[in-house]
Amino acid sequence: MNTGNETLSERQRMRESLDWIRDLKQKDVDRVLRSQTNNGDDLSMKMIYEDCGLETCILLWRKFARMTLHISERPVNELRRIHIRENYKPDEPEHCTKSLAAMLNVSEQFVREALFEDPKEDPRQEKLGM
Repeated sequence: MNTGNETLSERQRMRESLDWIRDLKQKDVDRVLRSQTNNGDDLSMKMIYEDCGLETCILLWRKFARMTLHISERPVNELRRIHIRENYKPDEPEHCTKSLAAMLNVSEQFVREALFEDPKEDPRQEKLGM
């Protein structure tokens, strides 16, 4: 309970001290984290727990409690573009436009655009340190 007399560091320590969760019975942790509703935040934690485990949930709670977290695909798309430019070989069926699009789960148009972009002139590449 916040009495108003707590300092920021005390509240920070309370939030970061989630080690007690590991001491709970596994069935209780599973029941709470796997039975989340379709409420966006609850469902996200359910998915994280099922796919990544309790340690990842604890880490996320420590670092991002009370924050709305959006995971952008922008960096993944930039990496896809780099992969396309490095691996495109029109004469090899496994490295042609259609195959790369299927492998990277993008459209053939995305592949063509990536091939004809100049990464040195693309301001998005600066964010990747290129």
